[in-house]
Amino acid sequence: MKNTTRLLIILNITLISIALLWVIGGNIYAQQQKQPIDQYWDNFFEKKIEIVKTNQSALKLEKLRSINFFNRLNDREAIKLYLEYQLENQLKTIDIAPQKIHHILTDFEPKVTAIRHQILTSDPPQWDTEIYLNATWETPVPGFLSFSNLQQFLALDSLDKIRSGQIQEVLDNLEFSWRIRESIRKQPTLIPQLVSLIIDSYLIGLFRKLDYVPPEWQGRINQLLNQDYYNSFLISNEREVWAVYNSLSNLSTFDFKLVNKDDNQSQNVFAQFIYLFHKPYGTFSAIDLFRKRHLFFQSIPNKNFCDFDPEKFKKQYSQPLALWNLVNSLDEESITSLTNQWPKLFRRLINWELTLKIIQVKEIAAKQGKWPEKVPGLETSICEDRQWIYKVSPDGKTMSISYSKPPSWWQKPKIGTVDYPLTYSSQQIPQLKPKSKS
Repeated sequence: MKNTTRLLIILNITLISIALLWVIGGNIYAQQQKQPIDQYWDNFFEKKIEIVKTNQSALKLEKLRSINFFNRLNDREAIKLYLEYQLENQLKTIDIAPQKIHHILTDFEPKVTAIRHQILTSDPPQWDTEIYLNATWETPVPGFLSFSNLQQFLALDSLDKIRSGQIQEVLDNLEFSWRIRESIRKQPTLIPQLVSLIIDSYLIGLFRKLDYVPPEWQGRINQLLNQDYYNSFLISNEREVWAVYNSLSNLSTFDFKLVNKDDNQSQNVFAQFIYLFHKPYGTFSAIDLFRKRHLFFQSIPNKNFCDFDPEKFKKQYSQPLALWNLVNSLDEESITSLTNQWPKLFRRLINWELTLKIIQVKEIAAKQGKWPEKVPGLETSICEDRQWIYKVSPDGKTMSISYSKPPSWWQKPKIGTVDYPLTYSSQQIPQLKPKSKS
């Protein structure tokens, strides 16, 4: 009996010692390992994310969130299909919108016009970015999906105004859209980047419909192609990793929120006790995730996007966590969703570059009164081993621009999605100046 008691005492002392070593030593060692990573994130937020507050322009735009432009339509697909056909159609001709769609313009144009004027005559909108400093995967962040609906309305309105020759109003719409997309693109989360891509799909088609595009737009598009878009996309992906890392570090993976003033004392004590043991584990899990999920970002190409391999990229990103790390922080669906966004970005960059070439060719043609025989600057900054090929038909009536070789990941978009091929052709010589307001 005495031997048994002695063994139990020794066992208890041993277990308590191990527990204390884990709680105290584990926390100390985990914090030492975590310190350089925390320093990385501090530098990340300091250098890559500008801390701003929501301004009045953004608050004015919030008023549009409550407006549902399509709440009286039985078939929302009708809008998507109309925009898809009109914007992707390379002919200058624009069909009159069906009556049920045209009612939207009549009903909501005054409200949008008033807010557009306010935005264009004030500072660009900006939204609070300080909320991301300590964000976890449970932190509510602003939603920007409503702006894709707004862009659909602006695209409908712009097509209608192009038909009636109100080009200055179209340019105002483009400026309005550009300010929105540039502002939300500065938000370091993935959803705003995807909304920017949606907005771009409409802007690209509208720019191609115009005979005349003011010269300053070429500089804007060039800047967009010159790493701006790529950098904001990369920052948003890194910030997604930060949210998971911060969640694990602060144990939001485990439901320790049962510690509150409404719980009885015993529940509080028990939860705090469990927290002490899980804290080092959560920190080690966060460190493991950071090393596996973050370091691969260095392998994302910042040029020659045509050679991007989505499947290889997915395998790199979904590198399994350590066997002891039982936290399933990013499931298969989340990994697939995250990795599939990069080809969308590269595709949109190619769309923008072709749009820039179209604008430049039209500018030369408007001055010469015919399609130029040759066009300078047909090289591409998207892919090193490709170029844009410009041709004019023997009779001089038709010009075409095409990509020398499509990327391996290029696929035909789904029906109902506004997107564009790697070729463009036109028989309509553009006018030099925009038409005056009617």
